[in-house]
Amino acid sequence: MPPKSPAKSEMEELRAKLAEAELEIDRQIRQQRDQPPPPYEVAQFVAAVSKVDLPSFWEADPVLWFRQCESAFRRAGTVSSGVKFDHVVGKLPNAVSLSCRSLLLDINFEDKDAYERLKAHLCRSYGKTKWQLGYALLDSPGLGDRRPSQMLQDMRALMPPNCVEDTIFQCLFLKRLPSSTSAAIMAADLDTIDQMAEMADRLFDQPSSPVVAAVASPCCHIAAADGKRTGSARQGRSPTRSGQSPTRRRQTPGRKMLFGEFRDSGCPQSQWAPGAKSNWCPVHKFHGKKAYSCTPPCTFPGN
Repeated sequence: MPPKSPAKSEMEELRAKLAEAELEIDRQIRQQRDQPPPPYEVAQFVAAVSKVDLPSFWEADPVLWFRQCESAFRRAGTVSSGVKFDHVVGKLPNAVSLSCRSLLLDINFEDKDAYERLKAHLCRSYGKTKWQLGYALLDSPGLGDRRPSQMLQDMRALMPPNCVEDTIFQCLFLKRLPSSTSAAIMAADLDTIDQMAEMADRLFDQPSSPVVAAVASPCCHIAAADGKRTGSARQGRSPTRSGQSPTRRRQTPGRKMLFGEFRDSGCPQSQWAPGAKSNWCPVHKFHGKKAYSCTPPCTFPGN
């Protein structure tokens, strides 16, 4: 039998190694197929990490921010304190993380109260005390452009914990309403402040009534007529003639016209400001350097 060439020997060795590699791959595939599924805790952890989406940390009201976070945890089915802790830590700004650095390094992820300890620390450090809320409620602004029901909700947001909406709170609400609205609500003698806010909204939504000119009583007309006849008889003038015309008042020596009179009378030169020019606007002619506005065309030196 002739000896094998070196090339054939190398090919046979390579084929043998390839067959062994295929057998090893098949063995690993069968081993992975026969392994049990991962524990429920691990699957729950992966699902919780992938689903929870928390808002950015809100330093102005951490209590409300944690309420939003807990709603997101419930939607994702996250119950592990360690998972909640990790999500909250990931949402903290650098300045906040630095302020509670010692606590973050001291808390262990596997602690059963990791999330609760971090929550208590942040709410205590950045939340408002009952005194701050109380004074903010007392100093809260008036109605402004808000509806009364919206103002009520803003006032409720400033209520200290365990406070009730008693008569004092109702008085603070009524004090910030217009006097006519608060008087109508107090006359209605409603039971709850929600009913007061509802009535205030109805009054707020009513269209404003047109301005009605005041009409004097007949007695006032009689007194005015008697006074005019008396004055006319004393001065020897006709009852239908007025005491003094606006033109004569404007011509009184030493009296400065009002700007409306100056403009309506055609800007008489006798009433111009010192140094005024004919090509200036009426405002600069009357006020000079103290003019509060300018009506073009105007060649005032400051334009």
